[in-house]
Amino acid sequence: GTPLQNNLLEYYHMVSYVKPGALGKVRAFKELFEESISGGQLRADGTDADAAARKKRMNKRVWALSKKLDALVQRKGMGILRAELPPKYEYVLTLRLGETQRQLYNAVLGVHNP
Repeated sequence: GTPLQNNLLEYYHMVSYVKPGALGKVRAFKELFEESISGGQLRADGTDADAAARKKRMNKRVWALSKKLDALVQRKGMGILRAELPPKYEYVLTLRLGETQRQLYNAVLGVHNP
């Protein structure tokens, strides 16, 4: 996922690095956005009405944060880059370990050879 989906505080710091002060002080950001958005994502015990209210607050805060950053952050999906990037190739090579490599490998695993 994106930083906005994964970690709002990380997102705050990324934006602040590019444009210091754009999201205000970290404490205010946490109160205004992080708590509401994270609280809306939690599946805590409560009534369906509580969950619906949390989700509604979360959606409002996500919308407000997105609008605040529209001019600064370009949210593009991977699909846009696929046409520009060469195809990805992965190779799996199996090689025998040399004696020193085997000793180090066994040491990491805690295996003792006689």
